[in-house]
Amino acid sequence: MVETRTGKTLERYGLELEDLFSGPEAIIARVVENYLGADAARRFVSAETVINSELDILKKALREIDPTLSEALEGGRKKINHQIEGLRSRFHRAQMSRDQAVHRQLERAFALLYPEKSLQERHLNIVSMLARHGKYVIDWIYDAIDLNSAAHTIVYL
Repeated sequence: MVETRTGKTLERYGLELEDLFSGPEAIIARVVENYLGADAARRFVSAETVINSELDILKKALREIDPTLSEALEGGRKKINHQIEGLRSRFHRAQMSRDQAVHRQLERAFALLYPEKSLQERHLNIVSMLARHGKYVIDWIYDAIDLNSAAHTIVYL
């Protein structure tokens, strides 16, 4: 069951319920790269492209001189790309810490929609929904689901 406030958070950041299954780190990276730090994220992509392009040119030159040098360059490339990826992860965390409101919104979405990395109905019961929305929540659920289907249904309140 997706409550209005949580639904707005998902909509604001272009997320679907299924996206939460990839975990908080993936969602934080996606939100930072697409919404909060898009300019810096583009610079990471640009830097990776330029570095790898220059390394490709260097590799060709080294292969002509000594093939073992071009193999060594590949090891260096992996290390460089690993360092850039580590810096990108630190950037994601720093951006999220700067924007605590977004971080809280995403944490709330995870807590309500995918608590403890499992489906909502396995951890949350109807009592919490009744407390927040009153007895009308039962009618909303009844109207939104197909009683003849055993499939999961996403109910937007």
